[in-house]
Amino acid sequence: MTSDEILFDAEERMEKALSVFQEKLRGLRTGRATPALVDSLHFFMRLKLEAGLEAQELGHENGRAIDVAKLSSLDRDLLKDTLGVVKRFKSMVRQRYRLDML
Repeated sequence: MTSDEILFDAEERMEKALSVFQEKLRGLRTGRATPALVDSLHFFMRLKLEAGLEAQELGHENGRAIDVAKLSSLDRDLLKDTLGVVKRFKSMVRQRYRLDML
């Protein structure tokens, strides 16, 4: 195979992988995602919103970082669980789409 043929083949494979990934993301938007993943997303959104509102009250422009020290013990436990869900999701995506081979 010439280098052009290899490049063309790789581009075709990447386009197919991208279309499959986009189809899976559509499933996420239509309610077929796991409840744990959706709950994790909502939890992260709440934490980011609270951090942004607190920064705005204090007059900071870019206060979107979450200060873990200010979280309650319940929120810290939820954050730990949420990060575990995200880690498992990343692992599943990496395995399904063979991203570790890139």
